[in-house]
Amino acid sequence: KRGSYLTCPLCQLIYTDPVTLPCGHNYCRVCIRGTWEKQRKKREIPSCPECGKTYSKHLEQFRNTNLGNIVQKATLRNTFLVVFCTYCIHSAEPSAVPATKSCLHCATSLCERHVTEHSQSAEHVLTDPTRRCSAHQELLRYRCTKDGARVCVSCCLAGEHRGHGVELLNEASEIRNIQGIQVTKFVFI
Repeated sequence: KRGSYLTCPLCQLIYTDPVTLPCGHNYCRVCIRGTWEKQRKKREIPSCPECGKTYSKHLEQFRNTNLGNIVQKATLRNTFLVVFCTYCIHSAEPSAVPATKSCLHCATSLCERHVTEHSQSAEHVLTDPTRRCSAHQELLRYRCTKDGARVCVSCCLAGEHRGHGVELLNEASEIRNIQGIQVTKFVFI
């Protein structure tokens, strides 16, 4: 959320490896590092984007472990709500960028930047950000019609949702459901 005490004022996302400058302003390490690199290229002295105070020390001296721990605890507490971009987490400079879509074909979650770069072919079905089943580590491809839970195929076949009606989670079924058209339902016995 924009304006939250857990979000970086530069990228407007939840802090990743937060640092605090001596002036008291907080940023993601990668965000302030990028800002300072741009300033250096312009032959400017690195400064705080909010108050303008200048700095010459290395960022490692400003690491904010307390804020990092708060962000980590808040993220873990709300982990069922947050799905992060697979590509951003596994990049050369990892960052926890929230996903806007998940691809059921590739089993990846994508942020706004990566979703535009992702294949748009019919087999690459994009859905709302989807997590993996904590019990089976499989993609949550179905929604249980009994309780609305997102479930994997193993949950349907042998888990607590065995025998329940389920529907495929994909954009097409979501659109048909919104338009009041019958959605294909399955029952795994």
